[in-house]
Amino acid sequence: MSNELNYLSGLPVHINEIPIYPLSLKEIAGLGEPLFNIYLGCLLINDNHIPELKKLNIDVFDYLCVLSTLKYEDGLIFKSALELVTKCKIEVQIIDDKVHMLLDEKFILDRKTFSLIQLVIREQYFLSDSTPNHKFNPANDKARELKEKLDKIKNKLSKDNKDNQINLNDIISIVASYTPNLNILDVWNLTVYQLYHLYIRLIMKDTYESEFQQLLQGADPKKLTLKHWIAKVEGK
Repeated sequence: MSNELNYLSGLPVHINEIPIYPLSLKEIAGLGEPLFNIYLGCLLINDNHIPELKKLNIDVFDYLCVLSTLKYEDGLIFKSALELVTKCKIEVQIIDDKVHMLLDEKFILDRKTFSLIQLVIREQYFLSDSTPNHKFNPANDKARELKEKLDKIKNKLSKDNKDNQINLNDIISIVASYTPNLNILDVWNLTVYQLYHLYIRLIMKDTYESEFQQLLQGADPKKLTLKHWIAKVEGK
């Protein structure tokens, strides 16, 4: 079942009754983007990130749960990150050598449910399944491609960026500046998913209008995409 309406409306997605809330841009700013990067990376970590665990026959979920009971830093970060996105109080117990994670003393989080939660989080923040580290960089290849087109067309958004990447600040500024009925104060109420939909739709519209004008001026239609801006957004 598709969760896109939940993502677009900013509503939580429930996985086995466990709510997964998307943070607003204001919440991310209040938390601090560096800490949010760490939280997001910890929530999306998988067995491939810590290959040493395979030799011990331990998966990442159990590993982080055990670390949280021992109050190790990584485990506490994992617990805090889960509490942030679920808005539930979390208690981790080890009973008969098995890890039990309880949310609000009524929901049980297991490996399978956690994997589904990871999928939702990736989609909420426009991230791929192969996110390798803790750095929050939601600007995927499609978004970068669209921005490059907009740069060439209007030459309004040029910025000296040594990494040649679009950061979250850039996208917030772009959307606030070029989206009708939205300003730099209102934009902070959006989620990352909402922000990206507006961002990509904005560029699709600008690209279409520009290429249509080129076509009227005699440009080769084979060299133009002419994809209408009301088409499906395919940013992920």
